[in-house]
Amino acid sequence: MLIKILVVDDSASDRLIIENMLSEYCVLTACDGVEAVRMLEEHDGINLLILDLNMPNMDGFQVLEFIKENERYRKLRTIILTVYDELENEIRGLNLGAVDYIRKPIHMASLRARIDVHVALLRAEEALERQLDEQTLTFDMLFEQAPIGIAISYSCDPKHSDDFIVRINSMYEQITGRTKEELINLGWAKITHPDDVQEELDNFRKLQSGEIKNYSMEKRYIKPDGTIVWVYMTVAALAPIGESKINHICLIQDISRRKQLETECRYITEHDRWMGLYNREYLVSLLEKHARLKKNSKKALIGINLSMVQLLIANYGYQYSKNLIKKAAEALSRYCTDNCILFYMGDNYFIYYLFDYKDKKELVDLGGVIAETLESLFVTDRIGGGIGILEIEQDQDEVDIDLLMSKIMIASERSISLFGNNFQTCFYNEDLEALVKRERDILEALNIIASDDYTPNTGYYFFLQYQPILNIRTGSICGFEALARLRTK
Repeated sequence: MLIKILVVDDSASDRLIIENMLSEYCVLTACDGVEAVRMLEEHDGINLLILDLNMPNMDGFQVLEFIKENERYRKLRTIILTVYDELENEIRGLNLGAVDYIRKPIHMASLRARIDVHVALLRAEEALERQLDEQTLTFDMLFEQAPIGIAISYSCDPKHSDDFIVRINSMYEQITGRTKEELINLGWAKITHPDDVQEELDNFRKLQSGEIKNYSMEKRYIKPDGTIVWVYMTVAALAPIGESKINHICLIQDISRRKQLETECRYITEHDRWMGLYNREYLVSLLEKHARLKKNSKKALIGINLSMVQLLIANYGYQYSKNLIKKAAEALSRYCTDNCILFYMGDNYFIYYLFDYKDKKELVDLGGVIAETLESLFVTDRIGGGIGILEIEQDQDEVDIDLLMSKIMIASERSISLFGNNFQTCFYNEDLEALVKRERDILEALNIIASDDYTPNTGYYFFLQYQPILNIRTGSICGFEALARLRTK
């Protein structure tokens, strides 16, 4: 069976990467929805459509509507490309007839795995549609030699399969670690990880009711020894053949290695290699996520600025100072909870992110505990610092990450300027904001006055004030002190 794949994406680089990866198939490409429709009309036998939803001229949703309205494309299987967290677009695309989705940036191994599954499903469907006397040999060979697990069933009860499973190939048994008899007696719900059961039950019921024709998902099977195997699964409804009551086919592919690599890559991306703590990138992503999902929740940052570290590096070397900071990381990690997460921002700066906390007193108490811990830890190392606390405003759909980082840094620096290096807490409040604004305004005025094209018409200028000097013995003025004053708007 010749597999024709049409890749529709307005990104030329993404089209080229996908085309090269699927070089063993006949791959066509289009840069937008208009060209995609033209390609579909001009080329017969396109089996798979990889469709970007966000495109100029004619977007992916319009293409899906065009396909849905044309009987000619009823066998065309569409995989949509979405951006991370575009759940509504994914649901809308699936409702318009798409059978699967891939999130950008595209993980090529994942895309390849999904394409292989859908190609296997296409070939299985083709085999089932042939004449019964011609299909037996072909289907049996495909069924037993396929590199993916295949099960054909007309069971409507996932918890009590009895003898409703028609056929299960050896790869399915190998992946799940169970014999055909065990699979029939237990049913798939009992060997599925509890966290994945509800999602599959919902999809399965929609399939049985005719609401959807197929669904795909990543799920976990529990093997007899308790180990977990991740699979990418596709389930599709099948039309009855003769007197048979067969109504769906299930294909699974072992993706445990890929999930392990994803977990490792995610850890590297989200953690500082040296400290083992979450890094700035993960803090940014978490703040953005909670801005959408926890609008009414209390959220705050506690910044810890360790001073004198640069001096220690100069005197004792980088490794010595790094080991001291690592000691601080280990000590501060003891106060982490489910709603209090510690991040290492680099150099000599740590941040706690708290959410769903009770009140301001909880922040003050934690600041006090942090101060005591660091003072006792660095009592002989001449390391001090400041602790800044920032309560994040609620009911905001978006957050200005750079502004938050600037505010918490200002609060911790202000703590040092007010209390020295004694690890005292300083809240970022209206008074501190006004002070920072005043300093910013003064700096702006000085820059304007110092510029080459300065004129007094700008409203910024210096003027003199004379302050008398009094002789306290005689009570008379004995001189004046000339003071330069800055006039701002």
